[in-house]
Amino acid sequence: MKWLWRIKGWLLVILGIVISVGLYVRSQSSGETKKGLAMGTISRADLIQRVTFSGGIVAARTTIIQAPYDGYIQKIFVNVGDNVASGQPIISMSQTATNEHSAEIFPLRAPFAGTVTQINKTVGQFVSKNFSENNDSTLLRIDDMTRLMVKSDVPEIDYPKLKVGQSVIVKATSVPSKTYRGVIRTVAKASRQAVRWERNKVEFEVTVVIEDADQNLAPGMSALIDVITNEVKDAVVVRHEFLQQKGDTYFVTLENGNKVDIEVGIQNDEFFQVIKGVSEGQKVMPIDFANL
Repeated sequence: MKWLWRIKGWLLVILGIVISVGLYVRSQSSGETKKGLAMGTISRADLIQRVTFSGGIVAARTTIIQAPYDGYIQKIFVNVGDNVASGQPIISMSQTATNEHSAEIFPLRAPFAGTVTQINKTVGQFVSKNFSENNDSTLLRIDDMTRLMVKSDVPEIDYPKLKVGQSVIVKATSVPSKTYRGVIRTVAKASRQAVRWERNKVEFEVTVVIEDADQNLAPGMSALIDVITNEVKDAVVVRHEFLQQKGDTYFVTLENGNKVDIEVGIQNDEFFQVIKGVSEGQKVMPIDFANL
């Protein structure tokens, strides 16, 4: 029986060695995998810096025709969607429900050429010239659709990056399948006046002209503006998660553990441009947040 116990003992020893070796190999393999996944490489890429903000589409000119006095709608000469010329009759009113005893009626006329975009009243309806919660004195609206623009309020952090004449991409929320070309027409020189409870919200008004607007766009639609404010082709770059900052100095940690100061250029949501300090192909370590 002694020989049987000796065999069992040797088998246990051998099994322990096999398990130990297996665990060691596994731990080494796991460590190398994690290390390989964690390391980063200084690379090259086209670095694009962009600003994105939202706004509302407006016409070049808009007018709201309101009741000049209290009275009744006698005739509406136009329909929604009609193009009207400057001076063309659009609506007439009288102070009585019928005009047989009233003086001659002179119709209200379009102040400029445009498109009738809203008609708010019907023939025979009484209207008051005084606007109130229960009374809207608006008769109809005319928009000059020959040029459409986007009005937007841009946060102060993005304001210095925007300049008159910059090209932009316009995307209307209601036309997701198409983009439009635009140009920044105006950038306000002073921030919009904020109400008391929004004093920490500083914004500047920006106007963008849509260069290739079509019939799919209309005043009042919401739009997204995308502006490329800077671009560097074939730049040496490092991803954000490998770059650290101490005061005004940026640095990376190389594969051997050495920390190297670098000079950075422009940045976007993914990369920093590297001006000098490291070269393409060098391996860098990620930020160790546990030991910061």
